[in-house]
Formats: sequence, C-alpha cells, structure tokens
Amino acid sequence: MSRYFLTDDQFIEEWRKLKSPIVFAQKHGMDVRSVYNRRRSIEARHNIALPTLDDKRQSPLTKLEQVLGNARRGITMEKGRVVVFSDAHFWPDDYSTAYKALLKIIKEFKPKVVVANGDVFDGSQNSRHPRIGWSKSPSVREELEACKEFMEGIEKVSKGAELIWTMGNHDARFETFLAAQVPQYEGISGFTLKDHFPLWKPCWSYWINEDTVIKHRWK
Repeated sequence: MSRYFLTDDQFIEEWRKLKSPIVFAQKHGMDVRSVYNRRRSIEARHNIALPTLDDKRQSPLTKLEQVLGNARRGITMEKGRVVVFSDAHFWPDDYSTAYKALLKIIKEFKPKVVVANGDVFDGSQNSRHPRIGWSKSPSVREELEACKEFMEGIEKVSKGAELIWTMGNHDARFETFLAAQVPQYEGISGFTLKDHFPLWKPCWSYWINEDTVIKHRWK
C-alpha cells in the first residue's frame, strides 16, 4: 500500500530534487511501485509533469549488469508489458497448443521484454536419473536443434523486445554434464547454452523496478 505521509506539495518538492523513483523510494521507505502510482496520481490531479532524470547512474540496470556472470539482470520501466513463459522442455516436432498461443500473445501484446523462465532445454539424456523402462528420448543434438527452432520462432515475433533467459535446473544440465565429463574443454566456444542462443541474455534472476523478480529456481 502506498504511504501518504507526504502531502502532494511535499511530494512534488521532493520529486523535483531527486527525479528518480528508486532514490525517492529509498529515502522515504516506500516501494518503487508505490512511488510510480503516487506520481501518476499527482500528475493527473494537478495537471503537471514530473519527469524522471535520465541519468544512467541512477539506473539499477547498470548495477545489475556488473554482477559477476550477469547472475542478475533487470530493467526500470513505468509502462509496458513483459511476457513470461516457463518449462517449455522443447523436443523435436513438439508444436504444442501452448507454443502457438505464446507466439500469438507476443504478437498481440508487443512486450518490451520476453522472458524464457527456465528449462527451455530438457537434457533428458544428460539426466542423473535412469530412463523409465524402454522409453526413448531425443539426443542432445536433436534437443538443441529443436530448441533453436522454437526459440527462433519466438525471436521472429518479438520484434525488438529484450530477450531474457533465466536459467533452470534442466538448462544447467547442458553445462554441468560437460563440466563433469570433459573439464579439459572449459572456455571453448560451443560448450555453454549461451553460445548457441546469442540473442538471449542468460541470468539466474530478472528484476523489474527492483520490486518484482522472475526466476526459475527459488534457491
């Protein structure tokens, strides 16, 4: 709930000094979303504009991208849409209703960001678990080619949206299996998922306005 201990005049005066929702929120013990909501309300009721300072030093994105290995990424956005899909586990020729609906949703809503929230790659043959009965699963190469095909379909309809891939435990199988079996190939191109999907930015968590987080594994 937004905190209204500041009068409109006090809020306006403070905003014109700080001009940053994040700095404002930190100073007054509010969450960023409440600051945005209060700002919009005041702008509408007083018929004024309270612009944000366009200063990358105030942007959490810069801070997040400095995290080692881009474990966290993020964006500051006041308006716009983010489309999130999860646990696709793409296998060859598996054009599901869910996948077709995803493409349609992206076309319709034109999001600023599309997040693949983990387990795009299944890694069935890289699992530590034995197969069940005589069940057959695609090879790593077949799975990788299927993932490329499906992800390229998403890329085509995304039209300039930022593409984020928050890694899942199944995605991690691709690299952990290789690291365990052939450690001598560390650092060689092609041995990580990101080498095969250059348009997608990998991370473990994706933050929106520092108060909303998207991640596959709660740990």
